[in-house]
Amino acid sequence: MRRPVDELELATRAREEGDVATSRAWVLSHLAKHGDAPDARVFLGSLAHLEGDLDEAVRCHRRALSLRPDHAPAHASLAVALAQRGELATARAHLEASLEGEGLDDVAWLRAERQRASLALGGDALPHERVATPMLARSVRAPRRITAHGETIACSIASLRDHVARARTIVVLSGAGVSRASGLETRKELWQRFVRDDAVSAVRFRESPEVLWRVVRAFWGEEDHPPNAAHLAIARLPSLSAIVTQNVDSLHQRAADAAGRTTEILELHGTLKRTRCLACAREHGDATVLARRDVLPPTCACGGVIRPDVVLFGERARHLERAIARVEQADLVIVVGCAMDVSPASELPVLASRAGATIIEIKRTPSRLCQMIPVLHVGGPAEHVLARLEGDDR
Repeated sequence: MRRPVDELELATRAREEGDVATSRAWVLSHLAKHGDAPDARVFLGSLAHLEGDLDEAVRCHRRALSLRPDHAPAHASLAVALAQRGELATARAHLEASLEGEGLDDVAWLRAERQRASLALGGDALPHERVATPMLARSVRAPRRITAHGETIACSIASLRDHVARARTIVVLSGAGVSRASGLETRKELWQRFVRDDAVSAVRFRESPEVLWRVVRAFWGEEDHPPNAAHLAIARLPSLSAIVTQNVDSLHQRAADAAGRTTEILELHGTLKRTRCLACAREHGDATVLARRDVLPPTCACGGVIRPDVVLFGERARHLERAIARVEQADLVIVVGCAMDVSPASELPVLASRAGATIIEIKRTPSRLCQMIPVLHVGGPAEHVLARLEGDDR
């Protein structure tokens, strides 16, 4: 027998493609067939948020809560909209309610806890951004509650070497800072020149795909960017089980090839090394090459727009279940060059710590990770620290 159509799953697919109208039509079809339900109302609220209508988003989330007062996704989504309207105290109360409600998985629960902790520190209203729109978390397992107890502990190179030598299973979580020495800008630097909502949201790509392509051109430029000492040192780590990266530059793969390693590399945000036509699905190769064309966006012979195989805001991260399994099986997780402000990567070290792993962060200054868990911090640029890890004490 054919499986019944899941309208909310079809709505999710359309939302990820930036097609808000089709996504809304599927949600309304779900409501017509199955009656009013909190999941559908939260979904409609997320679509209103994407379109910039915070008042409608708030109404939808409150309707969901009238149907089910303990609906955690509704509380969490409402909190984001309220924070962007400047209602910070009420937003914090809804985040606290989401932590006690039902319907969030581990990652979503930890994200809500991190947002609650951030609001507890005070501050101004958050700007409205499409990239902050929550996605409905359709829980696959109930979260195991934790009590946040974070601290930063200074870690020397000698201590880092000792932890690496003793570890049975190492997972590296990397971000843009690890590729900086290869001549690539970090997200923070890019967003000083480009508007994130215009550059990397699925909705915006559907409206104006040339904006993302201009970002790719500016990010990579005309020259090659080889792996640096940090990538190479990571590739040669003993007991390295996996690399989980937010980067889309594929430099970890090039470093692994140079080291003769076959380490599993999980690219949460996809890669620029692959592209595809949105119309016919034909593959077109390296986005960094296509971005050098005179006319952007590049198009396929069929006339369709070519898209880099990267995850845009509004889409699901790739390989997440595998990444969670890897960090929870590790006894040492090394976090390198990560700002720890983008979910779900920001939740992975917390899951690892809860499972018993030691967390070491290599970064010039500690990230906000230390607000949640104990972190051993090694200060300095990734390429310098990791070169010394291999025995270069200059």
